Amino acid sequence: MNGINEKIIETLQHLIAIASDGKYGYENAAKHIHDPVLKQMFKQYSLERAGYVEDIKKEVVRLGGLLHKGHGPLGFTPYMDGYQVCCYFG
Repeated sequence: MNGINEKIIETLQHLIAIASDGKYGYENAAKHIHDPVLKQMFKQYSLERAGYVEDIKKEVVRLGGLLHKGHGPLGFTPYMDGYQVCCYFG
């Protein structure tokens, strides 16, 4: 694998991690929010992020990269914590 592909794969793996964090964050927010409109919106955002993850993974494999397991670099960040979302939105 050449250096350019390695850098692209590294960047794509980082994007996978970020999108995964977003997926889990929105999923968690949807579980904790009571407003049905916001609950559905967060569920939709989570599904979108899951789709992004799968699309990017396919590109990593196409470029000859390996897929990493686990959560994103943000480790399911506090800014998407369900409790904070519920407190903000009610």
